[in-house]
Amino acid sequence: MLVPNRNDCLPCVLILVLALLSTACTKHEKDRKPTPEAGFIVVKSESIAIPLVLAGRTSAYEVSDVRPQVSGVIQARLFTEGSLVKAGQT
Repeated sequence: MLVPNRNDCLPCVLILVLALLSTACTKHEKDRKPTPEAGFIVVKSESIAIPLVLAGRTSAYEVSDVRPQVSGVIQARLFTEGSLVKAGQT
C-alpha cells in the first residue's frame, strides 16, 4: 500500500489556503448592499365579481349524410359543403 508523501500534499494545501485568504480579503464594508427596508399595507375587505368561464363540448342537433345513389365515377359535385340542399335538387 502506498502512503502519500507529505511533500506531495503541500502544494495542494497552499493553493487551498491562498484561495480562502483571497476570498476573505476581497470583501469590504463599502461593497455590502444596504439592508432592505420592510414596508406594510393596510388590508380591507372588498366585494369583487369573479367571472366564471367553463369549457364544454357541443354536438350537432341534426346530422345528414350525403351518399351517391348511382354507381360509377362522380364527375361533378353540384352542391357546396355546408349549404342547404332542398328535396328534389340535383
